Amino acid sequence: MNCFRYLLIVFATCLATTFCVAEELPRTAQDLVDKLEEFEKAETEKLESLLAEKRKAVMNILQEQAQDETRKGNLDGAIAIREKIVDLGGQSETTEMPIATSQPAASWEVPDDAILLRGDYYKVYPLAKTISWEEARARCQAVGGELGWLDREEDDDKLRQWMQPLVNAKGHAPIWMGGRRDDAGEWSWVTGEPVDKEFWRADTQANASNNTAMIRWIGGLSGTAPDTGREIIGYLCRWKQ
Repeated sequence: MNCFRYLLIVFATCLATTFCVAEELPRTAQDLVDKLEEFEKAETEKLESLLAEKRKAVMNILQEQAQDETRKGNLDGAIAIREKIVDLGGQSETTEMPIATSQPAASWEVPDDAILLRGDYYKVYPLAKTISWEEARARCQAVGGELGWLDREEDDDKLRQWMQPLVNAKGHAPIWMGGRRDDAGEWSWVTGEPVDKEFWRADTQANASNNTAMIRWIGGLSGTAPDTGREIIGYLCRWKQ
């Protein structure tokens, strides 16, 4: 009997101790949770900082690779790399494509085979299939240039010479130029400068209602729809120094 009473006292003591511990657990548990959250926050900040540094380093390397691909003439490769830079959080150079902008063209990544004329560089890029005016401009911007424009009428003779190898290979078909027509019917270059009327092959080419994007075709400049279904065999890029 005494043994049973002793066991009962021990059991009661243990039960009481358990309740006491149970009453203290919430405070202890909260302390542990608080410490864990502080640790996780500190480690997350360290990790995010490290990831940001690594991401920046990778984007710098990709930028250099895009330049290398551009110098090699691999425009599609350069564009693909730049798209990956955007995926990693880098800034896009081609997200905005307004009709005209007063901002100067970029002056980096000029291809080795670009032609120098009065301080600026030009290149006519061939196309395997027709693209829109907006895409042609985006491609020029992706390699640091702009969709090409002309400063004076006599430059059109130079442009015809630059186009000739492409015409010989693909036949007489137009290339995209950096001119757009606004809602008021006014034509301007991507630089924001108005297009001189002397450039046009005929007034009807500039004033037709659906002609809002510029091409260079037989005899001079002309207009067409920016997403025309006609064959476009190339586009002119210009790098302003």
